Amino acid sequence: MKYGCGITILPGLLILYLTACSDLSGMDAVLDSAGENRVELERVLDHFKGNQFKYDAACFLISNMGGKHHYVGWQLDSLKAVKPLGRMDDWELARWDDFDFRRDCRKVMDIKTVDAEVLIENIELACDVWLSRPWQGRYSFEDFCEYVLPYKVGDEPPERWRKLWHDRYAPLMDSILSRTTDIVEAASMIAERLKSEGFDNHADVDVPHLGASFLMEHRVGYCRENCDIAAYAMRSLGIPVATDRYVTSPSYNSRHFWSAVIDTTGLAVPFNYTERGISRTPDPHRRKMGKVYRSFYGKQARKLGSVPEKLLPELFRDTHTRDVSEEYFPDGKPVTATFPEGCRVGYLCVYNGKRFDAVDIAPVEDGKGVFRYIEDGVLLFPTVYENREMRPCGYPLMTGRETHRRFIPDKEKRGTVVLKRKYPMVNTGRFLANIIGGRIEASADIRFRHPTLVAEFTDTARTNRLVYHPDLKGVRYVRYVSPPNRRIEIGEMHFYNKGKEIRPCRITSDRELDSIHIHNFRLIADNVWHSFYLSQEGEALTFDFGKTVNIEDVLFVPRNDDNFVREGQDYELFFHDGERGWCPLERKKAPADSIVFDNVPDNAVLWLHNHSGGKEERPFYMEGGRQVFI
Repeated sequence: MKYGCGITILPGLLILYLTACSDLSGMDAVLDSAGENRVELERVLDHFKGNQFKYDAACFLISNMGGKHHYVGWQLDSLKAVKPLGRMDDWELARWDDFDFRRDCRKVMDIKTVDAEVLIENIELACDVWLSRPWQGRYSFEDFCEYVLPYKVGDEPPERWRKLWHDRYAPLMDSILSRTTDIVEAASMIAERLKSEGFDNHADVDVPHLGASFLMEHRVGYCRENCDIAAYAMRSLGIPVATDRYVTSPSYNSRHFWSAVIDTTGLAVPFNYTERGISRTPDPHRRKMGKVYRSFYGKQARKLGSVPEKLLPELFRDTHTRDVSEEYFPDGKPVTATFPEGCRVGYLCVYNGKRFDAVDIAPVEDGKGVFRYIEDGVLLFPTVYENREMRPCGYPLMTGRETHRRFIPDKEKRGTVVLKRKYPMVNTGRFLANIIGGRIEASADIRFRHPTLVAEFTDTARTNRLVYHPDLKGVRYVRYVSPPNRRIEIGEMHFYNKGKEIRPCRITSDRELDSIHIHNFRLIADNVWHSFYLSQEGEALTFDFGKTVNIEDVLFVPRNDDNFVREGQDYELFFHDGERGWCPLERKKAPADSIVFDNVPDNAVLWLHNHSGGKEERPFYMEGGRQVFI
């Protein structure tokens, strides 16, 4: 069969296509909801009446447009102006501390404002490029609609972006197609180009999706934005791409987004172009995901559609999100959890140090709920949802390939634990390794012709507080030298004599530095251990005291997350006791860089809370005398 554009549609694709677009029952209601803007949507439908494929693509976009929105406000204009400049200073961040774009900006519904020309151009270009691709016959019409056709990726304003992105990468795509018709290989080469164009990864203030035109000019944001960039580029070229995510990490306090090429096999090939290239071979070093959810343009069936929406957490109310964990963990062993009598719906949660976040939902029958397609090695807590909060109702468990480990604390068997951290290492291990090859030297001579070695780093630091006692006499200068292939990453550097701090009058570099680097010298002695100065490669920093001084002690803090136990800070240890939740064991101040607690139940999930400050904390258990964070 041929459509008006002269493109032949294979019979198998036609069947899938007719099935996918047969239900347009929501169209009239959507057009009615558009109000005065109905005329714009009818213009789109009228424009494509002579081309069935494009007409049905238009029907898909319009019938699923209800709920699509964007935000406008001077605050967003201001933030977009400063985002390309890099991370904000503390005083700038303070200005936006109370900003919430959902509250402070105006929410605009696309259905009431979208311009017909925006949709017409999007549909024309999406359909034409798609029907010209050698792989299009391997996909359903629904695949095209979800992974290529959408005129936006999230809550950014509608705009005419597709030609802009297509024209930038079309010559590369033509070159690729002359060599291969494998969609994963093609996507991989596009991803390499995107990576070569750079990406400044930072997220200072929560904002809506930044939009296609902005991201074409400014490759900046966090993981969500590089997913948006991948979607704009690849969808404009006819490569079906999704954005997947976990809503709460099973390992650390963050959500995470990544892109996924929808392969001709129907399976997702995950990637983040700023990190690892696209490959059908799974990444053995990828982060734990637990459960995976995908964003869709079209409305999806809710996981438990029989439950009233108002009784569900936000994740399970979202009709544009679907659980796709089966694509990632098809062999995940089902988890059966016990729930209170009369409970109809149960949840599995991760604990992020402050609250229980639901990552899965299941119906409960006879007090049992069965959860499927969960990643191995994830710590989960059975909960019920009451008064808009998750309440623990059972003992935590860790998923396994063969069996799941249940953490039922043995209160009759108790012991002593030595704790050094309150949060998994995540990136901190890499930061502490980056000091290798660096050295600290002292001299009375600015040229360091006869330096005294204070410290030389030959191994990864085991803690974030390194203290040296060089007992230096009559020195004026101290310098930190990084090896040629590494950068200086200093959290803090302090100098003392007889317990009194001696402050340098200035810090200089052996390189010509921009104003941002010079301004960031202040981070070296701001007493905020997680802030840091990041140098150029091979840089040397010199601390000038302005006169000769005596130095007995040097405190050096490498770049770190400040989640090690710190001397003098106030800690409290809890254990999880099923439906009783977190139960306190003991509260005390740390006497050193570790803290000891007695009378701790065996086989318990523990949580170390710092009352003195900090935000990042995660549960752990003890094994072989050491903390194991999951």
